[in-house]
Amino acid sequence: MYKTPVYFCNKQYTKALERNKKEDEMKRKKHTSAEDEAQIDMTPMLDIVFIMLIFFIVTTSFVKEKGLDVNRPEDNQNQNQNPSTSLSIRIDENGKIMMGGREVDIRRVVANTQTFLAENNTESAAIQAHEDTEHGTVVEVMNQVKIAGITKVSVLVKKG
Repeated sequence: MYKTPVYFCNKQYTKALERNKKEDEMKRKKHTSAEDEAQIDMTPMLDIVFIMLIFFIVTTSFVKEKGLDVNRPEDNQNQNQNPSTSLSIRIDENGKIMMGGREVDIRRVVANTQTFLAENNTESAAIQAHEDTEHGTVVEVMNQVKIAGITKVSVLVKKG
């Protein structure tokens, strides 16, 4: 602060004091930072966040998922314990039909298939044809096997 001489009158003294006050305020303002002056109250924002959190928790717990109910079949161990053998039929490139290791005429496929079904419990047959075999022969064997009573017929192509 400034020391004022004693001979100043009261007006001059009060002016000097006011000037000193203003200078002191200016000095204080320069030393303070913006963080000290401006503060944001976080309480209302936190209140809103917690209210939104509660809202979402409540709404998600009462939402029922839409979908289809699936009835899954139960696992039957009895069917898998008895392995079924499938009928194996081979057709070579010349059209010769082999069943059980012996050559069979196309007209006798039904009878041989029914004999196989009497001895074995199966629902499937595998026809293994050479790639040069005529398609008509393969289709005719498939029809004969279906007539005999086998519902699942698969065709395998053997490359020569």
